[in-house]
Amino acid sequence: MTVPTLIDKYDNLEIVRDKIGQILADETASQQALATAAGKDPDGWRLRVFVEHSNAWEQWLNEVVDSSPIVNVTIDGTTNDHSASSATVQTTDATVFVDIFGVGISEEDGTGHKPGDKLASFEAWRAHRLVRNILMYGGYFRLDLPAIVGRRWHTASESFKVTASDRTIQTVAGVRMTFSIRFPEFPVGADVSNILEEIYVELKRDEDGMIIAEALYDYSGENYVIDRNTGDFVLDTNTGERVKVP
Repeated sequence: MTVPTLIDKYDNLEIVRDKIGQILADETASQQALATAAGKDPDGWRLRVFVEHSNAWEQWLNEVVDSSPIVNVTIDGTTNDHSASSATVQTTDATVFVDIFGVGISEEDGTGHKPGDKLASFEAWRAHRLVRNILMYGGYFRLDLPAIVGRRWHTASESFKVTASDRTIQTVAGVRMTFSIRFPEFPVGADVSNILEEIYVELKRDEDGMIIAEALYDYSGENYVIDRNTGDFVLDTNTGERVKVP
C-alpha cells in the first residue's frame, strides 16, 4: 500500500511557526508607524524577524551596521495528546522558541565606561518586552489562526549565552521565550478546503532572509498605512480604522 495523494501541503506546525514570524514582522512595522505618529524615534520599536535562522546575529561579529534587535522563531518539537486525537487527526502541542538577540558596543561618556555586555543584555530584554507584549496581546490568543489554533501559552523566558566556535560573544546577549501551542495536525488527503484561506501563510523575505511586513508603512509622520495587497486602503493610526483613499 502507498499514499495515493501527492504530499503537497504544509503541516500546521509549520504554518503556526511562520504565522508567529509574520505577526512579529507586521507588528514591529505597525509600532514604528505609531511611534512616528506620536513624535518618537521609530527605531526604538524596530525588530528584525527571521524564521529558522539561528545564526542571524553573526552579522554583528565583524561590524555592527544595524544594531536593531534580531528575533528568530524556531520549532523545538511536538507532543501529541492521544486522549484528544483520532486515528487520523492528532491533537498536537508544539514547543516554539522565540529567540531575541541584542548587541551592545562598549562606550565612554561623562559618567564613565559602559561595557558592551551590559548594554547587550539591556537591549535583549528591552526587545523581549516588545515581543512579549505583541504575542501576548489578547487578540493573538489563537495567533490569528482561529481555524486551527486552540490556545497558546507563554511558558518561560530566560537569558542565555551566545556562543560562536565554543566562545562566548560578550557583546551579544540572548533571551529565549518558550511558547506551547495546541492545534490539530491533519493527514494528507483530509478535506480542509473550508479553512484553507484562514490558515494560509506565505512569508515574504528580503535578500538576508528577514521577514517583510505584509503592509507598507509610512514613517514620515503621516497617520496612514497602505495595504500591500490592495494598494487602495489606508489605516488611520488614531482610530485604527481602515478607510478608502479618496
